[in-house]
Amino acid sequence: MTKFEEITKSPEALAAFLADLPLIEGPWDTEMQKKRCAECEKEDGACEFCPYFAEETRIKEYLEAEVERKER
Repeated sequence: MTKFEEITKSPEALAAFLADLPLIEGPWDTEMQKKRCAECEKEDGACEFCPYFAEETRIKEYLEAEVERKER
């Protein structure tokens, strides 16, 4: 098995790999803020008790989201 096959064998494996990268912010953060945090009562949008706060959770949800088709 190659490294690529290992990290892409499931959304969970890829999310764990991406969460370990030293990134300040990823595209999953923007999507989560649009989708989840906009409805939240917290002002800062980063509640540590939120079930969507964990980086792996945000990444996994982003990876599993349907891609929007862009019509030309």
